[in-house]
Amino acid sequence: MSVDSLGEQVLSTKGLAAKLGCSRPMIYRLMSLGQLPKGFNLGRNRRWLSSEIDAWLRERSAKAQKAR
Repeated sequence: MSVDSLGEQVLSTKGLAAKLGCSRPMIYRLMSLGQLPKGFNLGRNRRWLSSEIDAWLRERSAKAQKAR
């Protein structure tokens, strides 16, 4: 994980996997299925803003609670 110039946390694939509690192959699987926020490329590597992931998690949680 790193922090950009605005103080926003930037997650690597490894950092995202740790945050979500899953493996890196699962991250790649979710990416291929279009089930993760797109993130952005930094060089040859994919990165995500922590705030985007937090918002995505809140959205998924709200949908799951509505489905109950």
